[in-house]
Amino acid sequence: MTKFIYDTKSIMQQAWALTRKRVAQGRKEPISKIFASALRQSWAKAKSAAQDFELYEEYKPDALKMGRYIELAETAERNGLKHGQSWICEENNCGRHNFQRAPRSWVGQSVCYVYAN
Repeated sequence: MTKFIYDTKSIMQQAWALTRKRVAQGRKEPISKIFASALRQSWAKAKSAAQDFELYEEYKPDALKMGRYIELAETAERNGLKHGQSWICEENNCGRHNFQRAPRSWVGQSVCYVYAN
């Protein structure tokens, strides 16, 4: 199982932004309750992203056996990996092959195939 390090600063920033948005919408609850709810929601999103990434890591060895896997184009270029042309990840084209599913957090980002050989 992959160890995942949560970006707590980002989670807190997201929670405070959501709190400010809810207060601006005119919620009558105390700010502490609004923040607690926003923080729970932010942590839930972070945990969901971690689970998506773990699922992606489970599929990756099988994908490597087939000779390629999906990776963020930015990561492939930064690490000097042999890769194909990139495309924008969408719900319908980032998990179309059974051997690998891309994390939902990649939707809207540029991805490409990275080749093992």
